[in-house]
Amino acid sequence: MIQGKKADIKASGAAIVFSDEAMSTSDNLVYTITNSAKKVWDYRIEPVVKVDDVIITTGYTVLKLSGQVVFTVDPEGVVTVSGEYVTLTTVTTANEYSYSLENELEDITPFKSDYKKKMVVMSGMTGSLSKFRTIDNYFIDKLMSGEATVIEFYVDEVEDPVRVFALLDTDELSAAASGVQGESVSFISTAKMII
Repeated sequence: MIQGKKADIKASGAAIVFSDEAMSTSDNLVYTITNSAKKVWDYRIEPVVKVDDVIITTGYTVLKLSGQVVFTVDPEGVVTVSGEYVTLTTVTTANEYSYSLENELEDITPFKSDYKKKMVVMSGMTGSLSKFRTIDNYFIDKLMSGEATVIEFYVDEVEDPVRVFALLDTDELSAAASGVQGESVSFISTAKMII
């Protein structure tokens, strides 16, 4: 469990189409979209990756929260990407958070084995956020609509936060006679996180 005291909750605007955007690399494996304003891609849309203007569909992983394509081997050509990006605006900030990284393991033990063998079949993140209650209903609206939101966690004063597309699964309001109202939500990741 990782805990901290700063988390920004981001709202995304409508997705904006981009075509054949240039990508740059320093190691010929991890390619990042050159236009940093387009680095967060819509989690519902699969981008189209091209090498020397030819669409490729295998041999890479897409990191939608950082605008990156990670190849398993050097693609040996000019890499471009098309898809949809979203702009993010901070809508609220939590005053407390915690999250857990999780792997779902599947038993793949063969017959007559003297030990158990497991394989990771899925990874994810769950967690919770707390904030002082304000007049906005952002969390309630996201919970009721079933739309994902972007959450950024700052473990310390680093430039790049841990970033996740998250679905909210609970929203709890609290109040006391001697204090301010609080709001706590729990969430589940819905796409690959950037750690």
